[in-house]
Amino acid sequence: MAKQVSIPFITFQEFHTLEDAEILLDLLKKHKIYYKVEAPKPIMDTVMGGSPVTPKYFVKLYADDFKKVNLLFESETFKALQEGKISTEGHFLEEFTNEELKEVVKKPDEWSPESAAMARHLLHTRGFDLDDSTLDTLREERISQIGQPKKGSSGWIVALYILSFGGISFFFFSLAAYMAVVCIGFGMSQHYWRDITTDPHGKRFYTFDSATRLHGKVNFGLTMAMNILLQVRYFVWGS
Repeated sequence: MAKQVSIPFITFQEFHTLEDAEILLDLLKKHKIYYKVEAPKPIMDTVMGGSPVTPKYFVKLYADDFKKVNLLFESETFKALQEGKISTEGHFLEEFTNEELKEVVKKPDEWSPESAAMARHLLHTRGFDLDDSTLDTLREERISQIGQPKKGSSGWIVALYILSFGGISFFFFSLAAYMAVVCIGFGMSQHYWRDITTDPHGKRFYTFDSATRLHGKVNFGLTMAMNILLQVRYFVWGS
């Protein structure tokens, strides 16, 4: 069943196995929330004769449902903890201080809704309750932080310019090194230019500031142009 709209699904959470995703999927089915599960084929079937590369399943939702699902997931986990249906014994968060637990509650996007619920429960057992108003304030502060565009690494940006112009020289010494340099150049340039961040409310925006994105775009174009010139020089003029 799917909504008859053209709005795309956006990745909400990633899992290594479908079993890991069962709790979330059960929650989505229970509340009749539309979703899609994707399992992209790994780039390489096996690594060192064994496991596939990044064997992940992607649970995708409509952006408008992100906030609702995050709150449902966290509140139901918190309720189960309060009722003793989930044990906290031996959980790594038990070692955290109250301030550290508060940071976990504030940043479920960095941890997970389950971890945020666990941290909130542990604070409760220590006599430190967070009411809805405090939670809303913490989360809004976090949303504001996430929405601030990042500045790219100056070192990486300089390195990308060097690779754009000088990386093609590897072609004449080692094809493997040349391919690695090209992949790094295109990959990092694309990352700085077009990387997208999705906040817990489903809002999407460019990860990096305009200056960093411009450097990424220029580097991507330079890498493309220099490699085209190399191919023309080697395979056309050199023939």
